[in-house]
Amino acid sequence: MIKFPLDSAENSFSDLTQHIVSCVNVLSQKLTFLDDGLILGRLRHGDFIIPPSRSSEVDPFLEDARLRWDAFKENIGLMEEALCKLQKARDSFERSLNVALSLCTPIRALPEDVLMEIFSIYIKDQGRGRVGQDRRAYSFKLWTKKVGEERVPCIVSPTLHLSHICSFWRKILSRRPTL
Repeated sequence: MIKFPLDSAENSFSDLTQHIVSCVNVLSQKLTFLDDGLILGRLRHGDFIIPPSRSSEVDPFLEDARLRWDAFKENIGLMEEALCKLQKARDSFERSLNVALSLCTPIRALPEDVLMEIFSIYIKDQGRGRVGQDRRAYSFKLWTKKVGEERVPCIVSPTLHLSHICSFWRKILSRRPTL
């Protein structure tokens, strides 16, 4: 096998991934038991009893089968742990990317008073309810909705809804208690 310097700064993520995949492919070839054709063929033909003179065909496999099986499980477990670490790193990177992207959104460039005006219009619109109903402009409703066979309590508040969008909006809303 080719020596591959894993800690080299010259290796790209793609290069390392290709190397790992090729290593796993080589490993899976080593794990395959290639002589099972004779044994399986005999089982298919109903030859279940192995006379002592032919037990030498199965014995070499049985001698180290349990040790190999345990080694396979242990090594696959190590690879699964490594894959979990890689997935956690990917998820962390995705969260960082989302935060960075959210900082670049156009709405962040709006002045706070413009955002407050937009919030005020949204809250008044949500407080009106259905056509023909006279509701207060700033509403906070408690009600239940049916989920399956049960009724579940719900809180509906446009201000609360806006405050759950992001911490930036929550700070703006908390500075304006009139909303």
